Amino acid sequence: MAAPTQEKIDLSHYDLIDTFSAREAACLIAGFDPKTEDAVYNYDYRKFCAAQVIEDAIKEAHKEAERHFKGIGVHIAGIIPDPWVREIKELEPVPYLPCTNMRAWFEHLKNTSSPSSEVAKIKGMSFSVGYEKIKFKREDIKRWLEEKDYNGARYFLSEHKKQLQKLDYQKEMLDRELISLHEQARDLESLRQENAELKAQVEELGASQDIDPRLKNTLYKMIHAMADIGYKYDPQAARNNAVSDIANDINAAGLKVSNDTIRTHLQEAARVAANKAE
Repeated sequence: MAAPTQEKIDLSHYDLIDTFSAREAACLIAGFDPKTEDAVYNYDYRKFCAAQVIEDAIKEAHKEAERHFKGIGVHIAGIIPDPWVREIKELEPVPYLPCTNMRAWFEHLKNTSSPSSEVAKIKGMSFSVGYEKIKFKREDIKRWLEEKDYNGARYFLSEHKKQLQKLDYQKEMLDRELISLHEQARDLESLRQENAELKAQVEELGASQDIDPRLKNTLYKMIHAMADIGYKYDPQAARNNAVSDIANDINAAGLKVSNDTIRTHLQEAARVAANKAE
C-alpha cells in the first residue's frame, strides 16, 4: 500500500468536533486520521511512533493538571479564572492539559455554595480512571501545544501560528549562529595579535644579524650588566621576575617588546658575557 503524502491527508472533517480522546488528539497532531491508525502502522511506522510519543506527553500533562487541580483546592473557587493557564512559564515547566471532567468539576466549584466539602470529594477522585474514554476540549489541546512551543503539530494550530513558531525557531538558531560567529571573530583577532608579535620578533632578529659582531657583543655585555645589577637577572634560575620587570619598564617608556623577545636576548647576553676571553 503506497503511503499518502501530507498534502493528500484531509483532516478538515474533524473541524466540527470539539472534544477528543488522547489517542485521537495524538494522531491528529502527528498528521493522520485516527481512523486510519492501523494502516499508518504499516505504511508510515515513524509517524505511528510519533503519535505514541505525543500521547504519552498528553497523559503526563493530564496527570500534572490533576495534581495541580487537587493541590490548589478550595482557593480556586471564584478566585482563579482558569487554574490550568500558566501565568509564568518558568515557574511551571510542564504545561497542563485538563480533561473535560476536570473542567466540569471546576465549574461546579465556582457555582457551589460550599466549595470546601466539594474539594474533599475531588481530592479522593481519580480523573485518570478509564483513560481511553477521557476527552479533552479542542481549546485546551491548542493551548497546551502553544505553551509547549510544539511547532510540528499537523492539526489544531492555525497555519499562521505554526509559521510564527517556525520563525521563532529559526530566529533562535540564527542567534546561536551569531554568537558562534562572534566567538570565532574574537579568536581570529587574538591570532592576528599573536601573528603581529611573532612578525615583530622575526624583524628584530633579522635586524640583529646585520649588526657588526663586535658591536653586538658589546651591546649584549651592556644588557647583561644592566639586567644583572638593575633587575637581579639570573640566567640559571627556573623562574625569574627580571623579564616581566624589564617589559613593564619598556611599556612605561611608551615602547613595546614581548616577554619572549626579552628573554631570548637576555639569554644570549648572558652567554656572551660568560665568554670572558672575547
